[in-house]
Amino acid sequence: MNKKVSLREIVGTKIIYAIILASYYWMWARTDWKDWYLTLQLVLGCFLAAFFAFQQMRN
Repeated sequence: MNKKVSLREIVGTKIIYAIILASYYWMWARTDWKDWYLTLQLVLGCFLAAFFAFQQMRN
């Protein structure tokens, strides 16, 4: 169960979390709402779910 995790994986994971969080905040803070924001939000949500699934399979 104790698999070694490289520094690259740790930093990469933190960067992905930061990008997703910044994207959601950017959409939330906008005063104009465009139709493609919903599509982007759904894509980011699906990507985040898949990312968590791959992280869980890794452990």
